Amino acid sequence: MKSKSDVKRIHTMTSRTAQWTCMSRAASSLEDDPYYRSDDFIATKLIPSPVLTLLRTRIGRAVFRRCLAARGMYEYVIARTRYMDAAFQRALDDRFEQIVLFGAGFDTRAVRFQSELGSTQVFELDVTITQAAKIERYRQRGLAVPPNLKFVAIDFDKQSIPEKLSQFGFRGGKRCLFILEEVLMYLLPASVDSTF
Repeated sequence: MKSKSDVKRIHTMTSRTAQWTCMSRAASSLEDDPYYRSDDFIATKLIPSPVLTLLRTRIGRAVFRRCLAARGMYEYVIARTRYMDAAFQRALDDRFEQIVLFGAGFDTRAVRFQSELGSTQVFELDVTITQAAKIERYRQRGLAVPPNLKFVAIDFDKQSIPEKLSQFGFRGGKRCLFILEEVLMYLLPASVDSTF
């Protein structure tokens, strides 16, 4: 269960988890070893320049892996990213009408896969401050956001997911992929139940 400080922080500061995950994805996109490599080339454009300079070196990535992450966490994020990328791609291949990302953070799938989106609507749900930071980084870096990507600002503990989604054009009864990646641990137990 999250503490009161966690509740307050997520509404006043960009998510540290989202930032760290983005740095991990950026580092993995620069790896030489195919077991460590992922395809999140957009993540490198969302992290601060000094961090990117560090991650561009093999030694810098090793320091990041060994000193800035719990043992195995970097590998876990890479494996999870690759798995979720494959699920996202399958949904596009199978012409799902909608994809919903809960607690999207600095997820870049809608931008990375935009040439394959077709008419699939992507809804990214997250708290306002983290979502605004991501949108601003896209703007600063000149990254095109597909028109069928909807940013849905939400407080999962206080607002209705169905109501927020319907305000942005989500339609029930359509084929939809739901991705909950790294968000449930930050929600109150009642919010987890209502999310499911």
